[in-house]
Amino acid sequence: MTDLAADYLETYSRLCEEKKAFNIRSLRSTLENSIASGTYPEHFKLNGNSTELCHTRINDDYLEIIVTPMRGGGFLRLLDLSYNHIGDRGAKLIGDLLKDDVQLEVLNLVSNNIGSEGAGAIARALHVNDKLHTLNIGDNPLTDDGGMHFAEMLQINTTLRTLHLPHTSLRSTSLIAFSTVLRNNTSLQTLNIANNATHSSSLSQSLQNDTMMHISRMMCLNYTLRNIELAKMGITDWICVEYLSKAIRTNMRLTSLDLSCNRISRDGGVAIFKSIHKHPSLAILKLSNCAVQDEGAEAAAEMIGNNFTLKSLYMDHNAITGKGLIALANSFSKNMSLKQITLWGNKWDTPACEAWTSLLGGPIYSTSYGDDLSGYVSKPGAPFPPNGRKLVMEHAQLSAFKHDAETQAKDHKAQGHPSATSLRLASLQEAATKVPPRLRESDVDVVFYCVEEVLNVAQRELEGDAT
Repeated sequence: MTDLAADYLETYSRLCEEKKAFNIRSLRSTLENSIASGTYPEHFKLNGNSTELCHTRINDDYLEIIVTPMRGGGFLRLLDLSYNHIGDRGAKLIGDLLKDDVQLEVLNLVSNNIGSEGAGAIARALHVNDKLHTLNIGDNPLTDDGGMHFAEMLQINTTLRTLHLPHTSLRSTSLIAFSTVLRNNTSLQTLNIANNATHSSSLSQSLQNDTMMHISRMMCLNYTLRNIELAKMGITDWICVEYLSKAIRTNMRLTSLDLSCNRISRDGGVAIFKSIHKHPSLAILKLSNCAVQDEGAEAAAEMIGNNFTLKSLYMDHNAITGKGLIALANSFSKNMSLKQITLWGNKWDTPACEAWTSLLGGPIYSTSYGDDLSGYVSKPGAPFPPNGRKLVMEHAQLSAFKHDAETQAKDHKAQGHPSATSLRLASLQEAATKVPPRLRESDVDVVFYCVEEVLNVAQRELEGDAT
């Protein structure tokens, strides 16, 4: 394999010189390190948004320099060509590579300029390629024709496990074709067709509903597909009530479903949450940027009290007021399995903040005015310190305990029992460390802090899905 890497580097360098093209330093470094260590490179990360390539992105001509040395001697497991300027001609080169390469497992072509012809070349190559298991070709103008090529491919290919096609200008024809083909496909596990509703906006609502009806029926029949992303697909309450909720209830192997940024309001939200009361496998449900409101939040709270499989729930930006937020907070007392929730962008009030603060072990105190954080002092606008909540709560609680102890000490001393003070303080200190918060700070997208005894809420970045 080291000979293959050395041969690739030699051919690549020669082609760059012949065509007067620049050398990609990171590519040369990867190859040289592999040759020196006696191994072979498994990953080529040539994403155009990298520091090195952001001003000289890979186009069809340069892609030929990269692909030509690979012919007849594949060694890569992952090829990342995302965020470049690859068009249909480059996609045909990739298709030729896939016909010969028996090692490549992951191919990332996100955000290029690949159209229907290029999509056809790649899809036809996957008729015979039995190694690639992950293809991400989202954010390319594939159009309906390109989508049809991939739908046809799924009738033949039995090794592809993950297919990402978000924002690829698919219309109802290709989306319905996917739904039809996937009724009998037993290999694909992850499908992302999000953000393809914009291109069918000229259709009547009945035709858009017809598309989602086919997708819902496919979900009732396909138990291999575990992860489905349907964000920005124009899904309505009617679809949720009549078809999608029934599909979710029927499919007992679904593990992740993204319905964000759809036209789902109260009725749709209630139907979705009722459908997963006893769902045995769904671990991640995303409903961000919908409008489920308080009725949806209360249905979610009822679901949380009955469902012990769900790990992550996304409900940020859903027009939920304090009433719904409090209902959600109260539901966590009945459920210890839900580990992550997003709620930013809803209508917080003081009682809602207080309810959620108790789940997180207390607020983070603002230190802009000199609050003592056991050595940590945050500057205005600076991030919160490591373990900030723990330090603050220990400081706040123990300060109160100390005050109580000192008061009692005076009483005990007057009564001739000075040892009771130390016993009281020790027991209170021990109690302070024995009350773990229900949720970790990193598993909620909101953070609470006090400024001059006023409770405030702010957004924080979530650290990935709970597992």
